[in-house]
Amino acid sequence: MDSFISQLSLMDLMHIAVTVPKTLVAQVTGDHTISPAGCGIQMFFCLTLAGAEFFLLSAMACDRTSSAKGRRKALATCSSHVSVVLLFFGAAVYTYMLPSSYHTAQQDVTATAFHSILTSELNPLIYSLRNKDIMVALRSLVESRGPRCDLGPPVVLLPPPDLLCHSGS
Repeated sequence: MDSFISQLSLMDLMHIAVTVPKTLVAQVTGDHTISPAGCGIQMFFCLTLAGAEFFLLSAMACDRTSSAKGRRKALATCSSHVSVVLLFFGAAVYTYMLPSSYHTAQQDVTATAFHSILTSELNPLIYSLRNKDIMVALRSLVESRGPRCDLGPPVVLLPPPDLLCHSGS
């Protein structure tokens, strides 16, 4: 599962690297044009990464253990990832499927930022915070700087075990 997570993080960072630099340059300079070759290259990488992420997420869904502990961990990971996926597709639906009369250009820029930047940055954050070693390092970093504070044990919100594993009776 860790290899899948590292690949997902890499693909998300590559997606940012494909789309964000041109967007930022366009916002700063006011030149919102792109050459046909540049558009084709950007579309190729965006679609390739989207297709690869689709297959990777499918493979991640099949790589779940059958133990109760494995199901709880998969549910916790999937619930946070589903929220990011909904944010990703919600912004895409808003931008590309609604008629333009329902939204302004400024709202499109905001939706595109959610679609291309925020969701790609949330995936590595979500998966890295689920790693116990990362949490220990983060806790020691926080404790070594600034005022002392007790972060307590890591909190993972899960439904009660009886909701995760029920028999047909």
